[in-house]
Amino acid sequence: MIVEFACLLLVIVLAYVIWQRMAAFKKEYPRSSYRLVDYMSNFYGLQSLGMKQIRGNGVLMVTDDAVVFEMYLPKKRLIIPVSDILSVEKTQEHLGKLGWSLLCVRYQVGDQHETTAWRVKNVDAWIMELNQLRFRKA
Repeated sequence: MIVEFACLLLVIVLAYVIWQRMAAFKKEYPRSSYRLVDYMSNFYGLQSLGMKQIRGNGVLMVTDDAVVFEMYLPKKRLIIPVSDILSVEKTQEHLGKLGWSLLCVRYQVGDQHETTAWRVKNVDAWIMELNQLRFRKA
Protein backbone atom coordinates (compact mmCIF):
# COMPACT_ATOMS: atom_id res chain seq x y z
CA MET A 1 0.00 0.00 0.00
CA ILE A 2 2.82 2.42 0.84
CA VAL A 3 4.61 1.64 -2.43
CA GLU A 4 1.44 2.29 -4.44
CA PHE A 5 0.88 5.57 -2.62
CA ALA A 6 4.50 6.64 -3.22
CA CYS A 7 4.18 5.81 -6.93
CA LEU A 8 0.93 7.75 -7.20
CA LEU A 9 2.48 10.72 -5.42
CA LEU A 10 5.48 10.62 -7.78
CA VAL A 11 3.19 10.59 -10.83
CA ILE A 12 1.22 13.55 -9.47
CA VAL A 13 4.40 15.53 -8.76
CA LEU A 14 5.81 14.79 -12.23
CA ALA A 15 2.53 15.75 -13.91
CA TYR A 16 2.51 19.01 -11.96
CA VAL A 17 6.13 19.82 -12.93
CA ILE A 18 5.38 19.10 -16.61
CA TRP A 19 2.20 21.20 -16.46
CA GLN A 20 4.16 24.09 -14.91
CA ARG A 21 6.88 23.89 -17.58
CA MET A 22 4.27 23.79 -20.36
CA ALA A 23 2.50 26.83 -18.92
CA ALA A 24 5.75 28.78 -18.64
CA PHE A 25 6.71 27.86 -22.20
CA LYS A 26 3.29 28.88 -23.54
CA LYS A 27 3.63 32.22 -21.77
CA GLU A 28 7.11 32.82 -23.20
CA TYR A 29 6.10 31.72 -26.72
CA PRO A 30 2.52 32.73 -27.54
CA ARG A 31 0.79 30.90 -30.41
CA SER A 32 1.62 33.67 -32.88
CA SER A 33 5.37 33.17 -32.35
CA TYR A 34 5.75 29.61 -33.66
CA ARG A 35 4.92 27.58 -36.76
CA LEU A 36 4.88 24.05 -35.29
CA VAL A 37 4.88 22.71 -31.74
CA ASP A 38 4.88 19.31 -30.05
CA TYR A 39 4.43 19.48 -26.27
CA MET A 40 5.46 15.85 -25.72
CA SER A 41 8.33 15.39 -28.16
CA ASN A 42 10.92 12.82 -27.14
CA PHE A 43 14.54 14.03 -27.30
CA TYR A 44 17.00 11.34 -28.40
CA GLY A 45 20.18 13.24 -27.56
CA LEU A 46 23.11 15.03 -29.17
CA GLN A 47 25.45 12.96 -31.34
CA SER A 48 28.53 14.59 -29.80
CA LEU A 49 27.60 13.43 -26.29
CA GLY A 50 27.23 9.80 -27.29
CA MET A 51 24.88 7.19 -25.91
CA LYS A 52 25.33 7.98 -22.21
CA GLN A 53 23.28 11.13 -21.78
CA ILE A 54 19.94 12.09 -20.34
CA ARG A 55 17.13 11.93 -22.86
CA GLY A 56 13.52 12.78 -22.31
CA ASN A 57 10.31 14.55 -23.18
CA GLY A 58 9.80 18.25 -23.64
CA VAL A 59 8.44 21.00 -25.87
CA LEU A 60 9.81 21.20 -29.41
CA MET A 61 8.83 24.10 -31.64
CA VAL A 62 9.79 25.85 -34.83
CA THR A 63 9.80 29.65 -35.00
CA ASP A 64 10.69 31.75 -38.04
CA ASP A 65 14.31 31.78 -36.88
CA ALA A 66 15.02 28.66 -34.83
CA VAL A 67 14.21 25.20 -33.59
CA VAL A 68 13.65 25.47 -29.83
CA PHE A 69 13.53 22.49 -27.47
CA GLU A 70 13.01 22.60 -23.73
CA MET A 71 13.25 19.34 -21.82
CA TYR A 72 10.92 18.99 -18.84
CA LEU A 73 13.23 17.05 -16.51
CA PRO A 74 15.97 18.01 -16.10
CA LYS A 75 15.21 21.50 -17.36
CA LYS A 76 17.42 21.98 -20.39
CA ARG A 77 17.05 24.21 -23.46
CA LEU A 78 18.47 23.75 -26.95
CA ILE A 79 18.13 26.46 -29.61
CA ILE A 80 19.21 25.75 -33.19
CA PRO A 81 19.13 28.78 -35.50
CA VAL A 82 17.54 27.95 -38.86
CA SER A 83 20.58 29.48 -40.56
CA ASP A 84 22.80 26.81 -38.92
CA ILE A 85 20.73 23.82 -40.09
CA LEU A 86 22.57 21.73 -42.68
CA SER A 87 19.96 19.01 -43.24
CA VAL A 88 16.66 17.69 -41.97
CA GLU A 89 15.57 14.11 -42.52
CA LYS A 90 13.58 11.18 -41.22
CA THR A 91 15.57 8.39 -39.60
CA GLN A 92 14.77 5.14 -37.80
CA GLU A 93 17.86 5.23 -35.53
CA HIS A 94 19.77 7.74 -33.43
CA LEU A 95 22.50 6.87 -30.93
CA GLY A 96 21.54 3.21 -30.89
CA LYS A 97 17.80 3.76 -30.32
CA LEU A 98 15.71 2.03 -33.01
CA GLY A 99 12.14 1.58 -34.11
CA TRP A 100 10.47 4.97 -34.45
CA SER A 101 10.36 7.54 -37.23
CA LEU A 102 12.49 10.36 -35.87
CA LEU A 103 13.06 13.95 -36.93
CA CYS A 104 16.83 14.21 -37.41
CA VAL A 105 18.44 17.67 -37.60
CA ARG A 106 22.09 18.13 -38.58
CA TYR A 107 23.48 21.59 -37.91
CA GLN A 108 26.62 23.69 -37.59
CA VAL A 109 28.07 24.61 -34.18
CA GLY A 110 31.11 26.81 -34.74
CA ASP A 111 33.37 24.79 -37.01
CA GLN A 112 31.80 21.45 -35.96
CA HIS A 113 28.71 19.54 -37.09
CA GLU A 114 26.15 18.26 -34.59
CA THR A 115 23.19 15.92 -35.03
CA THR A 116 20.15 15.48 -32.84
CA ALA A 117 16.81 13.71 -33.15
CA TRP A 118 13.31 13.79 -31.72
CA ARG A 119 10.25 11.60 -31.91
CA VAL A 120 7.41 13.92 -32.91
CA LYS A 121 3.92 13.59 -34.27
CA ASN A 122 3.91 13.80 -38.09
CA VAL A 123 7.66 13.82 -38.84
CA ASP A 124 6.99 14.67 -42.50
CA ALA A 125 5.25 17.94 -41.59
CA TRP A 126 8.25 18.95 -39.46
CA ILE A 127 10.67 18.15 -42.28
CA MET A 128 8.61 20.11 -44.79
CA GLU A 129 8.31 23.15 -42.49
CA LEU A 130 12.01 23.22 -41.62
CA ASN A 131 13.09 22.81 -45.24
CA GLN A 132 10.79 25.65 -46.31
CA LEU A 133 12.41 27.89 -43.68
CA ARG A 134 15.95 26.77 -44.59
CA PHE A 135 15.52 27.45 -48.28
CA ARG A 136 13.64 30.72 -47.71
CA LYS A 137 16.55 32.01 -45.61
CA ALA A 138 19.17 30.89 -48.17
